[in-house]
Amino acid sequence: MVNADDYGLTEGVSRAIVDAATDGVVTSTSVIALGPGFAASAPWLAATAGWRPLRGWGSVPTWRRWVRTRHC
Repeated sequence: MVNADDYGLTEGVSRAIVDAATDGVVTSTSVIALGPGFAASAPWLAATAGWRPLRGWGSVPTWRRWVRTRHC
């Protein structure tokens, strides 16, 4: 898995992430929804084949859950 940070920071960053995903290099991204480039580039995420938002916080691993499951 290769994650690209800061989708939405600028349109250029967002375009580079989409291009890398289309080429099969990037498999996930984090989004800055309040970033100056997000409004223009948000539709590009939907057009990127196979990408979808996570569904619910239960599917996101957290530090607290990791510690709890390891009895630290």
